[in-house]
Amino acid sequence: MTDVAADRAAIRALVEDYTIAGDAGDAARFAALFTDDAFIVTPFNRMEGIESIRTIPGMLGQMFARTLHQVIAQDVTVDGDQARGETKSYANHISVAEDGTATNDMWSIRYQDEFRREAGVWKIASRTLLIDWTELKTVKPGNGITG
Repeated sequence: MTDVAADRAAIRALVEDYTIAGDAGDAARFAALFTDDAFIVTPFNRMEGIESIRTIPGMLGQMFARTLHQVIAQDVTVDGDQARGETKSYANHISVAEDGTATNDMWSIRYQDEFRREAGVWKIASRTLLIDWTELKTVKPGNGITG
């Protein structure tokens, strides 16, 4: 594996860790994936700095009964200790109503990403979320998912 291939693999693992930590509600693990000066831009807000970003997993946990983010594809260009690219994902957001009915608000998303290697470790420096489409459907919750 070339150095660029190793860097691309490490960056792919980084964005997969992002989904795992976010879905698990693990704020410490989630925050460790970002540079201290990182920011995230969404259609709804802008979060700047590690302390602000650290709150994202908790917010998701308050908004939804469960989330599941899936990395579908990634295109990254590495230039030394900097990289940029696009990460395509599906973001599933499960909500359960008081009557027990559940919905999945699935988003097809793209992140415009910038990464930076710090002390030999790739981190997310910025993410801009673009939503290509959403799909809302009724689902049957399992594994103890409740509202």
